[in-house]
Amino acid sequence: MRLSFLVLAAVLTLSGCATAIRGNTQRVAIATDPPGARCELRNARPEAPVVVDPTPAIAEVRRDNADLEVRCEMPQRLLMVERFASSWSLFGRDGSPPADGAQVAGSAITPVVVAEAVAVGTVGAVGTLAVGLAATLGATLTPAGVLFLAALPVSALVDHGSGASYVYPSVIGILMPPAEFPDEVSRAAYFESLERARRDAHALRRKEREANCPFGCTNAQEVDDRELARHLELLESLRARTRIAGSSPEGAVPQALPAATGPPG
Repeated sequence: MRLSFLVLAAVLTLSGCATAIRGNTQRVAIATDPPGARCELRNARPEAPVVVDPTPAIAEVRRDNADLEVRCEMPQRLLMVERFASSWSLFGRDGSPPADGAQVAGSAITPVVVAEAVAVGTVGAVGTLAVGLAATLGATLTPAGVLFLAALPVSALVDHGSGASYVYPSVIGILMPPAEFPDEVSRAAYFESLERARRDAHALRRKEREANCPFGCTNAQEVDDRELARHLELLESLRARTRIAGSSPEGAVPQALPAATGPPG
């Protein structure tokens, strides 16, 4: 039994724990509002971009420490480009429930969009085996545990090189605003409804935090406030990129959110 632990520990550490257990790819659910867009996902890896057409769909992307860029286009809609930062996570949190805010990101995260993304398939695979294995091998300081702990630096280097120790958000929602409105009244109504929905979601999240944080959630609330400000700034920039029928757009910057913070490790 001890020999088998030694062999398994050696395989996992020398090949990379995360690499051996969950591989160097991740399943990401992509949804757009409205659905039906064509999206390309790419990062710093040399592979060709992953294409989903139409949304919602599941994309299998290479893990990497670089940002994941999602570029979506759709007839009569603004071209959207959003970037999402990866987070280091040795054993990963792939497959965490979409209700976990850390696993959900993008300019169009609403209950409807998340439900559409999740409905297209199971997202990720939970890497719990490695956690149990580390506890079994390391806690008792058996020879296998010593080998496991001693080889962790090698394993971490392998996982960094393969990208396996990094995770992206499991669910990404992209807002696809109309490129043109018939008049200023309809454009103002569209973006005011989006802003109102964002503020309502922020208020609800704050209320939930206050109810569920016995010791206070100041840091989390500050993060929520920054996210709200970032999304409101995005909506204003998107409004400027749209046009009224028969006129030119006020601005034309084909980029939305900068890299959004990924899930914590």
